[in-house]
Amino acid sequence: MKKLLITLSLFLSSLNSFSQDSSNDRWIDNGNDTEINLPSDDISDPNNLKGKIFISKTSSVGSLDEFIKFKVSDAINDFLKIKNGTAVDGEFIPSLYSHVQSSNRYAFTLGASTTTAQDYGAYPLIKFDARTYTNGDLNQGAAMLLNRPLCVWSNLNVTRMILSASGNLGIGLISTPSAQLHTTSTVRFQGLSNLLQSNLVMADVNGNLSKYQIPTNTTLGFISSTASTDALPRFDASKNLINSQIFDNGTNIGIGGLPATNAKVTVYGVVNTLSDINEKKNIVHLENAMEIVNQLNGYNYEWKNSDEKQIGLIAQEVEKVLPEAVSQNENGTKFLNYDGIIPVLTEALKEQQKVIKTQNDRINLLFEEIEKLKKLKK
Repeated sequence: MKKLLITLSLFLSSLNSFSQDSSNDRWIDNGNDTEINLPSDDISDPNNLKGKIFISKTSSVGSLDEFIKFKVSDAINDFLKIKNGTAVDGEFIPSLYSHVQSSNRYAFTLGASTTTAQDYGAYPLIKFDARTYTNGDLNQGAAMLLNRPLCVWSNLNVTRMILSASGNLGIGLISTPSAQLHTTSTVRFQGLSNLLQSNLVMADVNGNLSKYQIPTNTTLGFISSTASTDALPRFDASKNLINSQIFDNGTNIGIGGLPATNAKVTVYGVVNTLSDINEKKNIVHLENAMEIVNQLNGYNYEWKNSDEKQIGLIAQEVEKVLPEAVSQNENGTKFLNYDGIIPVLTEALKEQQKVIKTQNDRINLLFEEIEKLKKLKK
């Protein structure tokens, strides 16, 4: 049978002084500073023990001093001890510390048990309760802890989980959790129920989660099998989520139908662009449109990432004569507003028509003169 060894090493003064005897259940006075203060109801007792047992030492508390150490003779590197948890002399932070070196098993276990007859009610089997304590009395109500953390789980002084006095739980490297559940890393929900009545979980810019209940008549794919492939969801007039007319296959977008493979955006139907005069200012009529058009060049070409033949203008050339129709991104890549070319072509066509009309008028005059000359010869 393993022999239990008990080491006592932190004590204060008292009336009765005892130390451990080799016999079972015996304590003797050894005359040194180790003292066991037995229960006493003597009102003259300065410690007023009233049934309590004190283990104390006459010298002052030292840094990291041990109170009691429990171990067995054939596993001396496995032990449990109560010690001072601070290195500051004259201060005392009771700490329960365990160490297991003989195997790769639990270093410490905490267990509690009761009978099945007591397995009812709202009281927990194990309770952690932190309170304020003044002049030997526990305080409740308004005197409870309000600001400092109640409990911290750490790995070699690196905080992994913290519970604040307000009830906020922080998981990860968090010093002050700002929500009832606050985490700085990933969150995983496993085993969630697959119910028809579902919710969307959304996060704001600060990571705060909220939920929106999805109506049962929605046509979203994860609720109903009637959802269209690649269709984006939208809210109807009744605030129900249904399929929109926008389709996104991850490469191309289609509006009103599936996207074509050779275009980033495919539109089925008419596209209306805002052009109301009431929304415009500084309106100036275009001049010399034909001169601008004469400086534009149409090209056949291929994009560098595709072998498909394309037709269009060159943005850099257009920018020289019509800079309003050209823009660029932060990398300097040019973009062309082809709709902006239409007014120029319209005015150029009108200018051309004026030239053609003038020429036609002159030709008609010439024909009239020719006819007059023919009649004179006769």
